[in-house]
Amino acid sequence: MMIMMTMMRSSYLINVMRVLLFLLCFGPLNRASGKSSRSASLMKLTVPISLDVNDPGAIEMANFAVTENNKKTNGNLKLAQILRCSGLGYAFGNFYFFKLLAMDAIQQTNTYSAKVHQFLLPNSSYTLECFQLLF
Repeated sequence: MMIMMTMMRSSYLINVMRVLLFLLCFGPLNRASGKSSRSASLMKLTVPISLDVNDPGAIEMANFAVTENNKKTNGNLKLAQILRCSGLGYAFGNFYFFKLLAMDAIQQTNTYSAKVHQFLLPNSSYTLECFQLLF
């Protein structure tokens, strides 16, 4: 009997924690505009990610950004150097921000910014959110 009550209590506590986590992530509404601020509330729960420009993961994502940009624009850029990289982790993935040098077909090097989104579930996949030339 005592074991059953303990199991019921722990199950109850787990369910309460789930509800609280759900409300924390999805609960707030922006009443002034009448719009849901679900994505805004998720972004409030971000954790900064420190990345070294020589980290293999950072290099992989920067190469991914250049390759995806080449596919979208029919370009021929090659990653030359990562100047700066940082990230923000949130509940369902990470955003990575890059400032990088890339060389084009005529060996001219330009500075670009890129934003890569890494989804953590169901598999660790990337999408290129933004890639632009900096002047």
